[in-house]
Amino acid sequence: PFAELLDRHSAQARAAAGIEIGDIADVLDDHSATVLWGAAFEDLLATDLPDGRNIADDYLRRRGWKESASTRDYIAGLRRSVISLYEVSGLVPGQSMQLRDLVRGGEPVRVSEKRGSEGLRQWDRIATRVVPLRDGAVISGTLMLFEHEAGEALLASLRKIRTKAPREVAAAAREFGIEADAKALAGMLTPDLLLAQAAFMFTNAWLDAALRAAQGRDRPE
Repeated sequence: PFAELLDRHSAQARAAAGIEIGDIADVLDDHSATVLWGAAFEDLLATDLPDGRNIADDYLRRRGWKESASTRDYIAGLRRSVISLYEVSGLVPGQSMQLRDLVRGGEPVRVSEKRGSEGLRQWDRIATRVVPLRDGAVISGTLMLFEHEAGEALLASLRKIRTKAPREVAAAAREFGIEADAKALAGMLTPDLLLAQAAFMFTNAWLDAALRAAQGRDRPE
């Protein structure tokens, strides 16, 4: 399952770049390959397998007693998390930052983050998972920096999916003689559900931008 998920998180970007998955570290660097692997792995931890099981739940049930309370809380929080695009503000390098969710809205959330916050600037846009803990919140190990244009394109794609998906599902249901209300389906497609299913879009969008820059495909003719 993980190999298939890793391919899904990179296939679109790799196809545009004309490379295989093993070439990513050569075209970009080892860090970028690690980010891709981490994004796919976190998606796996937050997703139910076809048989209904979940890797994070299984680990906590079988071996959670070996971990500290904080580690168990983190794994449980990561399992319930979704990736989103955030705007950085209130930056305290090496300590914390505020993140405003550009997909779901709401008030900014302050997260404790040492290493990741050191390389960021005010108003940067990042894709990550916010993991709530008992004494605050942290981000997951995956952090993808988005330039403004790439971030806007990703947000537009998410809005388009949320608008079109209910109508397409309703139309497909009617072909099988099943009555389906597009408005009701739209209400069921919450932002959290959309983000849970669209994690691979974030990774592909980030990877595509990075590969375009590395290959010189983002330069004007």
